[in-house]
Amino acid sequence: MLEGGRARLTGEKVFATNALHASAILVLARSGDGYALALAEPGSRGLAAEPLDIEAYRCSGIARLRLEGVEARLVAGPGREPYLAVLRSLAESRVLVAALAVSLGRRALEKALSWALERGVYRFQAVSHRIARSHALLEAAGALVEKAAEALEREGEPDWALTSAAKYVAVEAGLEAADTLARTMGGHAVRSGSGAPSCSSTSTASSRPRAQGIYS
Repeated sequence: MLEGGRARLTGEKVFATNALHASAILVLARSGDGYALALAEPGSRGLAAEPLDIEAYRCSGIARLRLEGVEARLVAGPGREPYLAVLRSLAESRVLVAALAVSLGRRALEKALSWALERGVYRFQAVSHRIARSHALLEAAGALVEKAAEALEREGEPDWALTSAAKYVAVEAGLEAADTLARTMGGHAVRSGSGAPSCSSTSTASSRPRAQGIYS
């Protein structure tokens, strides 16, 4: 409900990043006249943040937000522009996530290659070909991420398809590299102090069936 520069918000948002650390919460809300952006303060009456314990993202303060009649300051809207503004910010965050995935993937692959050379198993095709494949995927993903980043710097509407593709390809390549690290090191990958868990823990739940194939 919108009234006199104020908004009353009711709804729920799951997986709200940094919700536990935020000093303000920007909400995209649907109204009868389109969309509106409203600014709510943590601790407001009717606003509850339930912490979510998510592997590899514990430092991000992710929470489930529940809003029941929360009073907030209207920032923009109602109309279509607030929705487009959020889409623009998502385009930027997709490229950021993509760059992070490529960086983590490269770190995991460096560890896998170092381990394979040190243990003398790189000469086996089952090991070297997997590492080479992962390297190729990361290089291709890196090139796509650079293209998406350059496109964002140009004026005009973001290339939605390009930023989405960059995130998808980069995350898949990063997960492939983490999986390669786990398969290369075998049981040592989960040994405390090996250095691998900090890399392979970036794999999300969707990648676990692949990694579990090592031990099944």
